[in-house]
Order: sequence, then structure tokens, then C-alpha cells
Amino acid sequence: MPSPGQTRTYSVVGFSECGTGAVAANGGNALAPGTGTATFALVTAGPPNWTYSMTVLTGCLNRVVIRDYCAGTTATAPTGWTVTVFGLDSIQYITTTPAGAGETVTGFGLSHPTCDGNGRWGSGQSGGSIRGPLPVGENAEIPTEYAVKVFPNPFNPQTNFRIAIPQASDTRILVFNINGQLVREMNLGRMQAGYHTVQFGGADLPSGMYFARVQSGVFHSTHKLMLLK
Repeated sequence: MPSPGQTRTYSVVGFSECGTGAVAANGGNALAPGTGTATFALVTAGPPNWTYSMTVLTGCLNRVVIRDYCAGTTATAPTGWTVTVFGLDSIQYITTTPAGAGETVTGFGLSHPTCDGNGRWGSGQSGGSIRGPLPVGENAEIPTEYAVKVFPNPFNPQTNFRIAIPQASDTRILVFNINGQLVREMNLGRMQAGYHTVQFGGADLPSGMYFARVQSGVFHSTHKLMLLK
């Protein structure tokens, strides 16, 4: 204790569980963005819903950043984390309780009704490519020609169109009944080069045969669908 009339100067420095960051304006230390390494794994695949887990290998981490995602992508955060979508720049997950070495955090979620590609993730000193509602990254596989696969077929009540697009193209799917009447039109907009999975639901249609015409750029193909209820 100082004696009467004496003064003492104290310096208080704050440390986060992930180590110290840059010196803050108030003289303490800002929260470090994470000093560890991790793996980031796909748990469930969409579209529309994709979920991931992060396992911390060394150090500790309190932030995950996703880039190269499709416009319109929404995100959900694990318990104890928050998520912010910064336009088309990045999706950032942040927590005030960092995960340490050996911990696995689940519940990182992305959602988009049609997008299916590869993008980038980063956390601490780690990063890489991840599949999700993301445009195809520079190093991802790009098809050399258009192709369409429909599965399952016959179906009840939902099937999928797997579309290979070698270059960005305006894409749509037209579904006709056996009498040639248009029963569904799906305008998918301009889809990036890559592989895309589009879901088609027939819950509101009667059983029977249908014909689906897939158009993407100059490419078009017709496929027979069998809806069985």
C-alpha cells in the first residue's frame, strides 16, 4: 500500500484465451483472431442446407471466415458463436469463448436453394477449399462439357437435377406433362461454371410421366421423369 502523499502508476493488460492481439487504444490488448491450426470438415451436404465442423489441432481459435459464396447465401452459427454476412466479401463466425486444441465445434451452417460449388475457409493459421453453396474456386474441378443427370427417377415426391456447366450460363428448367403443357418453370439465373444440384418437388403434381427440358447457355437437353405416388 502506498504511504499517504505517495502515488503509484499501474498498468493493466488484458489477455484473451487465444493469446494477445494488437495493443488496444485503452492500453490493454485486443482479442487475437486465433493463433492455432484446425481442420474444417463437411458434415451434411445440400443444397439447400450445408453444415460443417471445425477441429482445433493446435493453439486455440475464435474466428472462422468463409469466402467465395453465392449471392443469397444465409448462415447459422454454432451455440456460443455469432455470425455476420458482410455482403459478398465474407461470412464471419466469432466467439468470445475460443476453442482449444482437441476441441471440435459443430453447427457452422450455410444455406442456398441451388448453389453447389467450392469456396474458401480460413481460421487462425489454417485454411483451404470447402464444398457448399459456393462458386467454384480457382483450383476446383470444372467440367469440360454440359451434362445433366436426374436422380432418383422414378421419384416420390422429390428428385434432383445434377447439372455440369463448363462456363457461366443463364440456366432454367422447364417441366411439361404428357400433353405438352408447361407445369413448372424454374429460372435459376446465371450459374457459375461447375457442378450444381437443383431439387425438383412434385408433391403438388399428379402421378405420371413428365418431360424436363434443361437449358443452359446454348445447351439444352430433355429428360423423361416418372412421378409415382
